[in-house]
Amino acid sequence: MSKKKDKHADISIENIKEENFIGEEQDASFLGATQASGQVPLNQENNSSSNKENLALSESENQATIENENIDADKEHNKKTLKDLLHKPKLSKDEKARLKQKKKEEEKREKEYQKGTFKKNMRALGIILVLGIFTGSGLGVWYFNYALKSKVDYSLYVVADYMPDLDERFASLFGITEENDKLNWVEKAKSLGIENPSELSAIDNYLLAMYNAQNESELVIESEGLVKSMGTSQTVYSLKTFDGSLYTFESISTGFITIAFHDEMTVNEDGEAVGNIDIYNGKSGTITTTSAEWELAESLTPSEYQELTGGLLNVLNPYIISEKTVLNSDIEIVVDENGYYSMTFELHPIYSVLNYYRQVRRTGQLEADPYFHNITQTIVMDKDWNLISTYVEEDYNAVKMGFGVGCSGNLKQNFYFDGSYQNS
Repeated sequence: MSKKKDKHADISIENIKEENFIGEEQDASFLGATQASGQVPLNQENNSSSNKENLALSESENQATIENENIDADKEHNKKTLKDLLHKPKLSKDEKARLKQKKKEEEKREKEYQKGTFKKNMRALGIILVLGIFTGSGLGVWYFNYALKSKVDYSLYVVADYMPDLDERFASLFGITEENDKLNWVEKAKSLGIENPSELSAIDNYLLAMYNAQNESELVIESEGLVKSMGTSQTVYSLKTFDGSLYTFESISTGFITIAFHDEMTVNEDGEAVGNIDIYNGKSGTITTTSAEWELAESLTPSEYQELTGGLLNVLNPYIISEKTVLNSDIEIVVDENGYYSMTFELHPIYSVLNYYRQVRRTGQLEADPYFHNITQTIVMDKDWNLISTYVEEDYNAVKMGFGVGCSGNLKQNFYFDGSYQNS
């Protein structure tokens, strides 16, 4: 009986050793996780349970011996694994020397590349200078074609696509389709129950008020403003008049530079330009912030003048205001203590200035087309849609004296009709 029992015990011990060996391999694979979380993997717990069940079949002295051997083996294995995880392998002296040499070679190549690039740039610059000397081009052509080029190509846009349709407004609002009936549209509107601007949209009010102003027999628009750029300020003053047949427009800007000109355009009974438009410049030494003595500089055809300024003198607002150029959709109509109605438009920086950008380039004597960022215009009128004033604020980039600079400007315009300017 004792021999059979001993044999059975020997078999059990061999099984236990094999299972413990498997358990040690599993312990090693999960070492990182157990060290980080402080938990024992599930299969390790199962192996421990299995060991206990098998050891229960063996004698107590063999069980103690085997457990001690396993514990010692686990400790040694854990120490080795932790050391591998916590310490990077050490590089040999040869490997360190190789990496150091590789780094030096990379730095040398980078310096050679930068040196070569500099030489190429200087060689190209020299070629441009030589071409400029012998052909009159080179840097000058490059500079004016690229460095001074506007960020916007306004020629890509068709002005007519953004203009409002005033005839459609008269037809839809008042049922007016005849030109003669348009002159009496205010009476027609009130007969339909439209008593004041608060009963129409902001854009409708603006278009109707501008229509009234353009059909006045006498008109004066006096404007004052300020343009700031690079820490300096430039005053702006202008005066536009119409006496029934002659439009005049003078513009004076003083500050870092002084610019003054005066334009005249004669019109027939239909408001069409007759003959050329004369342009006068201010005489040196006579220019103040609001006046100057004038001398004739040139005479332009209406089309030439429009190409220069963006519009003829009978255009009272150089900005285009329509549903396609106004950014704010819900425009509040405000009534002040004088009974005047005001509305503020946020204008598209490209679509609204397709005419106006030419005027800015001319009045500022810029070397490239200005590029606008923000434009707001407030329109003020009375209860009968007669214009009282407008106020503009705008931010734009301009090129002057070879430098691209940011500018911010404002302009207040006051409207006077039927000789009221002389009494103001």
